[in-house]
Amino acid sequence: MTDADAATDVEALRRAFDADFASAPPPPPPPRTGLLAAQVGPARLAVELKVVAHVAVLGAGTSLPGARPELIGLFDLRGVVVPVFCLGSLLGLPTGARRFAAVVGDGRVAVAFEGPTSRLDVETSRLRALRADGGDGPRFTTPLPDGRLLVDAAAALRAVGVPAAAFPLA
Repeated sequence: MTDADAATDVEALRRAFDADFASAPPPPPPPRTGLLAAQVGPARLAVELKVVAHVAVLGAGTSLPGARPELIGLFDLRGVVVPVFCLGSLLGLPTGARRFAAVVGDGRVAVAFEGPTSRLDVETSRLRALRADGGDGPRFTTPLPDGRLLVDAAAALRAVGVPAAAFPLA
């Protein structure tokens, strides 16, 4: 390699380097919202993770005589006794065996579902648009493009008397 070739290579490298800084950086990715996916009977649901404190496996609980039909009982979830409501019953959906509970809001209440659970991420602007559009899903839900129903767990629980103070982030 001659000095002239090296100088040409250095100049080409300098132009490429400068060109990279002359162009605008790519835009940041759009904000995303995390969702907890859950199964209730035949329905595939999702709940925003911002209202979920944690998910636990349901063990033995204590049913309460005379309680609302949506309330399946009191359960010890991570050392705290929590009333657990059937998510399917809150939405008017058929339900099966409830094996998991999502403790929601400030941890004073939970909703039960069959499972399995996974995490989904959806563009936040898309969720807003879907909510604004409404849809024909059951009460307290918004249909998502993949066929799931996004559940407003806080609204569903408020409808059966759980105080709004239990959902500081909803």
